Amino acid sequence: MDASAWVAAVSGLIGAGIGGIASIKAAAYAQRGQIQAMQIQMQTGADLRSRDKSEAAADEAIRQLHVIKQHYWTHPRGDDQRSLSSWNERLRKQIAQMGLITPRLRDAKLRKRVEQIVEALAYYRELRDPSLDGYPSLAYELFRHGLDCLGTAVRHEPLPDEHQAVRDAASIIAEYNARMEEEARSYEEGYH
Repeated sequence: MDASAWVAAVSGLIGAGIGGIASIKAAAYAQRGQIQAMQIQMQTGADLRSRDKSEAAADEAIRQLHVIKQHYWTHPRGDDQRSLSSWNERLRKQIAQMGLITPRLRDAKLRKRVEQIVEALAYYRELRDPSLDGYPSLAYELFRHGLDCLGTAVRHEPLPDEHQAVRDAASIIAEYNARMEEEARSYEEGYH
């Protein structure tokens, strides 16, 4: 074999080797690109599922807050302790149900606001007590603000500013708890 045949054979082998390596690298890059695209697609799908779950939790919270609101307005009038006890028990159960829903709300600020509102609604007597600076429409304002906040979650809008009713309810609850602690302290001192 002469030199030109050897050069041609070696060139062919080198070309085939380089072509094979380039082909393998191209396949690896393409596969890596496909994997990244699949990961992005899976992440997007997970984000959508998470968003759907958050919206579903907000919808469920809206429904439950409406249930509590409807029950709230059926507060028994008069001194019938049996119906008042039954009403209180149903309110506690409905608030507990809301407590199971709120942790599923995705937005931490929304979750905290709804928890504040629901906690305040448990103090239904104190919210109306004028000696604690309560007023009859406070509960209505809390319901309305809670529904506004949950509606923003469904519509993907920013959370509205905290309503004055939330601050009023927080101060009423703080004052009530301070009075109860003082009363308990004076009660204990009476026995010692």
